[in-house]
Amino acid sequence: MEVNDKDLQHEGLDSEEGLRAEYANLNSKDDVWDVDAEDENQLRIDLLEELENGKTDFEIKNFEAILNKQLGIFPEGKYDFVGDLKDAYKSSLSTSTEAKIFNNIPSHAFWDIKTPQQNKNIIRMNRYNPFRGREFDNFFEMRDSEEYIHRQHVKNNINDSISTHRRY
Repeated sequence: MEVNDKDLQHEGLDSEEGLRAEYANLNSKDDVWDVDAEDENQLRIDLLEELENGKTDFEIKNFEAILNKQLGIFPEGKYDFVGDLKDAYKSSLSTSTEAKIFNNIPSHAFWDIKTPQQNKNIIRMNRYNPFRGREFDNFFEMRDSEEYIHRQHVKNNINDSISTHRRY
């Protein structure tokens, strides 16, 4: 806040006579304020007492209005709990739960990862030792091997020279 010469013209401080009258007014007051160096708040308390008693040119209502405007928390003077909660959670309530979840997931998670659309080539390899060659040369060897493994598991003790194929 700046004070200009225009603001002080009504006080009469721009003329010699006005300054002499102000000096005489201040000398005529016999109020001596007793302020100890130890009591720093005494001057402030005395100024506030003069302001409340109306001994100054200022009105206390103007000070209260300025203080309420600058330092007041609630403009209407009443605290509204529900309104405060609505204001606090306004942004989170305006978005849906799905939107909140998708906002937390990074965008690279939605990049289209290409997967091959063709079937993989069947590579015949040895199940028991992939470094060896093929396990079977043809379909019949494969079936014979499976039958052998099944018989070993079941333990039915059929001799390998006996045919397991039925004759009709």
